[in-house]
Amino acid sequence: MTFAYSCCFVSIWLTGLAGLVFLLPVIGWFSIQTAFEGVNPFLVTTLIVVCVLAVFGAWTRFWPTLKHRIRAGVLFEGLFSDAFPTTEEELMELSMKAYKVGKGGGLGVTTVSHGWSFFLQKESAPGPRIWTTRFKGAVDEDEFIPRVWKAGTALADVKKNFKNVGRTMLDSPSMEWLSLGSWICSSSHGHPGALSSSPSPLHWVKRARVLDCETRQITDDDEATLYSKFHSSTSKKTRYVILTVEIKAESIVEDSIVQRFATRIETPDRLNEWRRGNHVRLMFVSRHRRCLGIVWTSPMNGKVKVTPRYHMHPHVCSRLAFWNHADVNAAIPCFCNYAEGLRAYDGYAKLSDALSGVNPTFWPAQTILPHIFTVYNNELFVPLPSSTLSDANWLFNLIIRIQDFHYNYGGRTELRVSGDDTVLYLDLSVRSVNSIGLYHKMLFEYGIQKASQHPGKFVKENILPIREVPIAAVFRPLGLESA
Repeated sequence: MTFAYSCCFVSIWLTGLAGLVFLLPVIGWFSIQTAFEGVNPFLVTTLIVVCVLAVFGAWTRFWPTLKHRIRAGVLFEGLFSDAFPTTEEELMELSMKAYKVGKGGGLGVTTVSHGWSFFLQKESAPGPRIWTTRFKGAVDEDEFIPRVWKAGTALADVKKNFKNVGRTMLDSPSMEWLSLGSWICSSSHGHPGALSSSPSPLHWVKRARVLDCETRQITDDDEATLYSKFHSSTSKKTRYVILTVEIKAESIVEDSIVQRFATRIETPDRLNEWRRGNHVRLMFVSRHRRCLGIVWTSPMNGKVKVTPRYHMHPHVCSRLAFWNHADVNAAIPCFCNYAEGLRAYDGYAKLSDALSGVNPTFWPAQTILPHIFTVYNNELFVPLPSSTLSDANWLFNLIIRIQDFHYNYGGRTELRVSGDDTVLYLDLSVRSVNSIGLYHKMLFEYGIQKASQHPGKFVKENILPIREVPIAAVFRPLGLESA
């Protein structure tokens, strides 16, 4: 299914892009030839074909629902039968109907928003599907800072609303085009800094209203209950549909200015310098036997002094340039000067922009390449004693081993550490499933005994010799007695 998904995804986008790229040249060619030689049937046919392809390309690129369907691997399947509820009543009614149909086939109900999990898993969304992209917005739009949102609301829309009043989320995933419901179901996380006291990806949730399609009951669930329903060993997530989500008041903070800098992690002391980043911190371990650490922290001396070097982000193409240099170049063989010119990372940004400045807006051309080059993105959540993870020598030696792995097998690792030093996030990108298995073996030999896989990314059948545990067992929030 993985190969079929990739072929379909690439074919659809390349077809549309070809029409858009060749439209103007073909029109010019047609006009010149017609002016000098008259109408040629071959030219007329060519122009019609290219125009049709261009319309298809514009249709798939600028019509939001179609972009989501392509990522979910179901452009034409269910095109006229999939449900797109706009009210809570519709969502409940359609979900229970879909669950009844899906239960007969052993599937339950599949809720889909922007389709990024299926893109990373290289799998199509099974039916019956409920799309939540039209079920969005604040429940009480008259609130100055609304905290209760419909589950289909994109994180980007929530943050935009907060930013208008000088607020933002304390922490959030860098991929903003996912819904709040997807954030919970996929246990997505951001780049926690030293100020992040909780390692839990769901620490921002005060409560969520959840529909049980089996019992037809609605419950108000806290963080611990959400882990039990969606991320425990006994969870049956296809029977549940999230309706609304309430954000904790303490997770909405002032949209202050933070300062960014980068360092090459060459010694345990440099690693400790990276760990002091109090707002956002991330690290890319490259195939070039170099490790780039980037942090957003409080301004030095508490003052913001904008200069040509320390300028404000984002600006024209800065997000794309950051992503290409820090992430993409870490995995490309020809970039032997990786992690040099670190002054280019210096600057300031609003906290909201720092949290969203890791991934740019993904254009179709960018999403095609991972499928052409068969890139697999597998992430592990590794629970560790704080005494182990806070040991700079232990973590630095692990980074050296990861560098050696990528030197031999290619790819890169994006490494993050929870604010309380209890969870290690290892986000791996390589070009074969076999390399993922070798990576897990390398981690096990270093002493990592157990971990869970990020359910929103490529999920391997097993992570042996590492023992796989439920996500709930990794984060184990207060009140969750058994995972």
